[in-house]
Amino acid sequence: MSDPSPANPSDQGKSTRIITVKESRLTLADLLDDLLWPKLLRAPALGIQPARMGIALFTLVLIGLIGSANAWISDAPPFLATLASLPLPPTEVAEYSESTLARTLSRFGAVVASHPVELILQGVPMIAVLAVGWGAISRMSAAEFAGGVRMSWPEGLGFVTSRLLSFIGTAIGAPALIGMCCLLLALAGFLFLQVPVLNVVGAVLFPIGLVLALLATLLTLGLVIGGHLLVPAMACEGTDAIDALQRTYAYAIARPGRLVAYTLVMLAVVALAALVLGSIATGVEFVARNATAAWMGDESARVLASQASGSAGESLTGLRAVSAGIINFWIGLVWMICVAAVYSTFAAGSTVLYLIVRQVCDGQDWGELWFPENADAGRDELVSEAGDGHSARAVASVRDEP
Repeated sequence: MSDPSPANPSDQGKSTRIITVKESRLTLADLLDDLLWPKLLRAPALGIQPARMGIALFTLVLIGLIGSANAWISDAPPFLATLASLPLPPTEVAEYSESTLARTLSRFGAVVASHPVELILQGVPMIAVLAVGWGAISRMSAAEFAGGVRMSWPEGLGFVTSRLLSFIGTAIGAPALIGMCCLLLALAGFLFLQVPVLNVVGAVLFPIGLVLALLATLLTLGLVIGGHLLVPAMACEGTDAIDALQRTYAYAIARPGRLVAYTLVMLAVVALAALVLGSIATGVEFVARNATAAWMGDESARVLASQASGSAGESLTGLRAVSAGIINFWIGLVWMICVAAVYSTFAAGSTVLYLIVRQVCDGQDWGELWFPENADAGRDELVSEAGDGHSARAVASVRDEP
């Protein structure tokens, strides 16, 4: 028999360890984990959730109710009606440029100068409601995306209402500055460029107007490129309106190409979600109207038609008209839910977009998110398990409440 002792006497007393290497298959998640843009594909899953869709639906209904105040403004007292009916600038002035940005800015300035009452009584409240709903959805989406934390809708709305003025200031800050520049230019033209003597003074001081126009143009350009990051910046950082504006414009200046590319990806994802949701809503309406009317007579089935009129064009009357109106209301509610889901998807997508753009520009990991409760407790870090089994980190910066 052979001696099992090692050939080299120096190896006596040493144990032999066998290491087994197991091959692991490379998955698609492994390939995409380090890429940022595929994370935008999570927008529909983050947005199409009952609580967030409910907030979106409530937001859209409130905006519609505020918009219906047009009738009240039309019947306003003479003084308000006079202010609201100021004439638009001449066409040759408003449309002198072929530039889309210049035409947009000129038209915005014309609307600000000619309809200040509508903007104050309707525009500001509508933007405020939009900011509250968008902010709540953004905060809930950011908590789930970055930290794996599920927030209820009262928690999301509570986060926004505790910083209500900051959210409203974030949403209307840049448009208000642009409108202020346009109003100052309109006032300067009204005061200095109409009177024979003062028009010379106005012409000499026109460079000041050019500076205001440059400021308004740059603000508009930044708003076009990165305006959809304003509310998510406030929702993710929890600071104030000035910080959200500064971050948004800084990112738009630092990486405009990357921001535009990511935005196009996000819009493509939202458009695809809208196509799917719209197809579902169309199918629901088609099946509901036609299947329900299958065994009904032609005259009775008119209550289920989208246009409640017969071949001769006569309209429904009496209880049939009431029934048709109620049915159209329910069908309209289906489409409102569809629109709310698209809006919620856009809000969630803009939040994911902000977090990945922040990482590109500032180097701050997309999984870092500020939680006020952790800051108050003095903890520096919260580690939670995300729904897909991967560990997600949410860092709570310890700082004073804004």
